[in-house]
Amino acid sequence: MFLKRHTIIGAILGLSTIGISVAGMEQAISAPAPALSQVKVIGVNRVPQLCVQTQEVGYGTNRIAQFNGNRLTERSSAPTLGAGRVVTGWTRVWCYQGSFTSGTFTFQATSINFPWNTLSTRLYIP
Repeated sequence: MFLKRHTIIGAILGLSTIGISVAGMEQAISAPAPALSQVKVIGVNRVPQLCVQTQEVGYGTNRIAQFNGNRLTERSSAPTLGAGRVVTGWTRVWCYQGSFTSGTFTFQATSINFPWNTLSTRLYIP
């Protein structure tokens, strides 16, 4: 009855989901994902291969990471947590498979919800 009652309350409030943690019996309420509001480069590693760390504030999709026009492979991703351990965005690591020379890294992502904007950033790596 506990789960059913809270599911109904969540529907009345217009929340997208309600979950219950069985182990801790903690209630978790989630709302619509925040729109993508910022993308940025937060780190570059050149050894043993070129890897660039990006951060998305909000939720994005259709991500494209390139170095000198060549697509990069996403090596890893992790959520960025805000107050109350709410996911506010994502940090990703992109790696270039070729031999490294100087050039321009570009990254773009499109918001998963309104206003469905596409944001981009670029960085010249000497």
